Amino acid sequence: MEEKLSKNEAMLHLIWLLACADKEDESYLKKIFNTVIDKAGATEYIELFGYSANNPFVSKEENDFLDSVRNIEKINLSWDDFNATRTRLKNKKTIISECLKVINRCGLEFKKKVLRYMISMGFATKENKDKLSDNEWALICQIQDVLGISDDERDSVYFSIK
Repeated sequence: MEEKLSKNEAMLHLIWLLACADKEDESYLKKIFNTVIDKAGATEYIELFGYSANNPFVSKEENDFLDSVRNIEKINLSWDDFNATRTRLKNKKTIISECLKVINRCGLEFKKKVLRYMISMGFATKENKDKLSDNEWALICQIQDVLGISDDERDSVYFSIK
């Protein structure tokens, strides 16, 4: 029997995907892997790479931010279980699809909370304090659209963080 995601676990997975959104750049991949590699294959690996304090694909600030969300929201989920879910779901598309199925059953306030945490993750790193990257913004807009959050509601969330 396949395990069901809780709404809080689904939220954590979407926040984590935002942390990985800018790790698809070819120069970044070459630096990390120290070789020329297949971009699609490496990107898939990065997106599935789970939470770890030593994760080479995200910053310490991004790791700390995800951990703080888990603590603030009192989410009782081990990082081993979080990572096992990512492995089970196999790819970014499936992770997003499964998370959105769960979150779409929630009320508007929870959906906006998810968006707020995703946007905040985009600002978690020192190099990203002033604006979100194109990849991060595209992912946020994709999630916003599927969750039925209006542009005005999204902007309200965004400007409450800025």
